[in-house]
Amino acid sequence: MKKIFIIFLIFLTIQPVLAEKLIVENVYVDFNREIVTTNVTLAELQNGLSGYNITLTVENPSLAEIVSVEFPEWAILNDHSDLPSESVWIKSVDLNEKVQGNISKILLAKMLLKVKRIGVSQLIVKSYRIDDDNGYQINLSILNGTILVDKNGNGKIDIGDVTYVAYMVVGKIDQNLKADFNENGRVDIGDLVKITYYLLGKIDEL
Repeated sequence: MKKIFIIFLIFLTIQPVLAEKLIVENVYVDFNREIVTTNVTLAELQNGLSGYNITLTVENPSLAEIVSVEFPEWAILNDHSDLPSESVWIKSVDLNEKVQGNISKILLAKMLLKVKRIGVSQLIVKSYRIDDDNGYQINLSILNGTILVDKNGNGKIDIGDVTYVAYMVVGKIDQNLKADFNENGRVDIGDLVKITYYLLGKIDEL
């Protein structure tokens, strides 16, 4: 009997503890889309939510900017900083106590972003303050989001994107300034070299 009890205790101690997480969802989109969205959510919430204040930033503002914020129905009392911008703070209070107890996932806000060009950027949580129903601050695991804009929306910069830029450079197709990575007002050999170097891993960003 004692052995069974010890085994039971060991079983309990090795069970995974679900960490509370703040998640910015990834966005993979083709360059023809002007406006895209991403959700900011909390996962594995253990003791409800009384309110939050979060600051998010587009790491590469030449790729995209935040143009609007939409809040869920529970977030009656809410506010955000001036938009459009590369960075925004959002805050809300659960005034009617709709978010209580253990919750697997809850939407905090939906971010609308304007796509400017092909490339990759992170959407980063720069700071946050999130309190549970008892008024205690929640320490979270942060999962920042990735915004990836390419020719066909397949979620990666690949040889198809390089070929697309090459065709613009040699005049086989009309120029699209969403491939103007050096921002000189045209798609030229400098842009082709840059996207090729990115594909080959010689540079970290477009």
